[in-house]
Amino acid sequence: MERVSALTNIRNKIRVEFGSGKTYLLKKTDLLDYPLQVNDEVDEKAFHQFVLLHQYPDALNTAVAMLARRACSRKEIADRLSSRGCCEEVTALVLFKLEKEKLLNDRDFSEQWTRYRAGGNYGPSRIYRELRMKGVDEETAREAVSSIDDEDQAQKAYALAIKGFRKSKPGEDPRKVRQRVLRSLISHGFDWDTAREACDKAFEE
Repeated sequence: MERVSALTNIRNKIRVEFGSGKTYLLKKTDLLDYPLQVNDEVDEKAFHQFVLLHQYPDALNTAVAMLARRACSRKEIADRLSSRGCCEEVTALVLFKLEKEKLLNDRDFSEQWTRYRAGGNYGPSRIYRELRMKGVDEETAREAVSSIDDEDQAQKAYALAIKGFRKSKPGEDPRKVRQRVLRSLISHGFDWDTAREACDKAFEE
């Protein structure tokens, strides 16, 4: 048995804390079926099962809504559910369900993210870092960015360089402008050679 040590209101939810340190986050309406008071003794295993059954539908709806807006990685879904107070078991069940229904796949996500970001004038190294931050494994991330066309990247880098030079102030030292544009291209994820060539070409014009 576990003793309820605290019940805390958090917007439309209640955080249930036990003396053992375990915590659960449930909607207030869920607890209508399982009324609790501080110092109540509860069968922790039975309560845990109750939490799983009540968290799962809302967690699944949250994940599906995220995927309806755009493709997501497993980590993005897991992080969102965790931030909403879902148990690890609930998150695992949701991820399993989505993968089984072919709604969640890090490889497909990586390909879509790469096309989206490459179309937004970002280079391979920037896109690779973003994929890794989103929990995509190294091999999958590298495979995704390897599909980026080199010529297309060179054109995008050149267009960004031209735009950068046009923002320079009258009388500004051209060398400083070039350095600023070069740093901007590198921060956008273009490799050194691509950025330098784009800067040289734009600088000449």
